[in-house]
Amino acid sequence: MDAAVKTPNALEQATPLRPRLLAGYGLANIGLACFLITPQLLLLYFLTDTLAVPAATAGVVLLLPKIWEVVFDPVVGLWSDRLRGRMGRRWPLMAAGAALFPLGFAAMFAPPTHLTGFGAVIWVMAAYMAATTAYALFSIPYAAMPGEISRRQQDRTRVVAWRVGFLAFGLMVAGGMSPMLVEMAGGGRPGYAVMGLLLALMAGGALLGSLRAVWKLQDRQRDFGAPLKPAKALAAGVRATLGNPAYRFLWIGYAFQTVAMGAQSAMMPYAVTYQIQASSGVLAQLFLAGAVVQVAAMPLWVKIADRLGATRAAIGAATAYALATLGYVWCGPGDVALATAVAALAGLGQAGCYVLPFALMPSVVAARDQKEAEANLGLLTAVWVSGEKLGLALGGAAAGVLLGLAGYVSGGQAQPASALAAIPLLFATGPALMLACSAPLLFKLDRLRRRQGQPL
Repeated sequence: MDAAVKTPNALEQATPLRPRLLAGYGLANIGLACFLITPQLLLLYFLTDTLAVPAATAGVVLLLPKIWEVVFDPVVGLWSDRLRGRMGRRWPLMAAGAALFPLGFAAMFAPPTHLTGFGAVIWVMAAYMAATTAYALFSIPYAAMPGEISRRQQDRTRVVAWRVGFLAFGLMVAGGMSPMLVEMAGGGRPGYAVMGLLLALMAGGALLGSLRAVWKLQDRQRDFGAPLKPAKALAAGVRATLGNPAYRFLWIGYAFQTVAMGAQSAMMPYAVTYQIQASSGVLAQLFLAGAVVQVAAMPLWVKIADRLGATRAAIGAATAYALATLGYVWCGPGDVALATAVAALAGLGQAGCYVLPFALMPSVVAARDQKEAEANLGLLTAVWVSGEKLGLALGGAAAGVLLGLAGYVSGGQAQPASALAAIPLLFATGPALMLACSAPLLFKLDRLRRRQGQPL
């Protein structure tokens, strides 16, 4: 038999999925988490209350780099599908992204002191765009790999669970540390600059440290045999991807969830400051409470998915997250214990919202055409991640714009009653509604998969 021709189970006979290998692969998510959560959690607040940028303008600053990323991500995905060489089709782009990312991230929170107003806005936006570009170079090929590592849904869920476990740990560290680092470094511009530098070093170390495991895992993909032909054109590939009804239901449903996550993360500092009337230490406490539960709940959601099916488990996770989020509405001045309990309960559902949709994505795509899906995993993943990033950005941007329309005064000053009333709506009620909107789409996906006899 020709060495290029492999059995259908070639991937299952390749490098074993040992915990050490999965841990090395998952390590990168600590670095990716720094970028996922720190701008979501602090950039809007940094712009409005430290740089005194109007809230609506700050919302635009959050959105524009993400619009660029939505355009750039599919390009990276198609590029990584077409790469051929001794270093594989994923590794070279990931190595470039890992090297460049820390520079943009550190600059994002460190505009030169002589820059104020419009100049500071342009600096932050340019640095954010540079970090976003480097992040895409790493994250798109990285996120495509679970679908190449195994064809079994259980293995893919396991790989994604390891990834998301490290992601949750990274979110816990970055989200918990960043407000405290700002405060410990004296607050203001110097505090944010120190925080950005330290997290950039941590993120860069995690991304570079994962490249060895990525190299080994690429051997599993090489065992597929002869290279498969990727999409001929970017636009055609995107149209074909979104033309798959199952993929479209999952993609739009998850986009609603990420809008909720983006708005809630962006509004958390405002809720702590003006609704709960507590210090930045409480911001770290709330974030840590949710992140600790997320880490602990990952194995639980994997078991629930094995028992009920991943789609129904995803519906349950979104419902649990929405109901818990509404608890923030009842948090008032000094209700730190109540807010911490709500954050922990929300973390339980949020864990499932992180792991289950992404674990479903390769199977949903492969159900239509296995070989086409394997050949174009980079592009398919890029379309997926573009929706995720756009949702997160739209959530944060909408929160900033609506906060500005409610009369929020930048610069850390006393706020009018209209702005104070808007904060719990944007922090709790709005995100809960977005999560609820995802449920009907996931129900449609579940029915479609069952009619088609797909593995659940």
